[in-house]
Amino acid sequence: MTKFRKLNRPVAHRVSMLRTMVSQLVKHERIETTVAKAKELRRLADNMVQLGKEGTLCAARRAARRAAGFVRGDDVLHKLFTELAYRYK
Repeated sequence: MTKFRKLNRPVAHRVSMLRTMVSQLVKHERIETTVAKAKELRRLADNMVQLGKEGTLCAARRAARRAAGFVRGDDVLHKLFTELAYRYK
């Protein structure tokens, strides 16, 4: 069972907040937040970057669908799969 922080919020609010924060982190590459939120955000952002690094075309398409379900905005998705994937390969 995976442990995660509840951040004193209901589930829907917490998930929505983390989705928005991951999207803003990818878009601006730097955000200001609390330590607890940053620790939880780091785990999710690492997963998104790993999805961006998928190698083959089929795996990249599957990863893009998974990432599109989490991050908000086409510009964020494009940056994740082009700039950040290349930077962290």
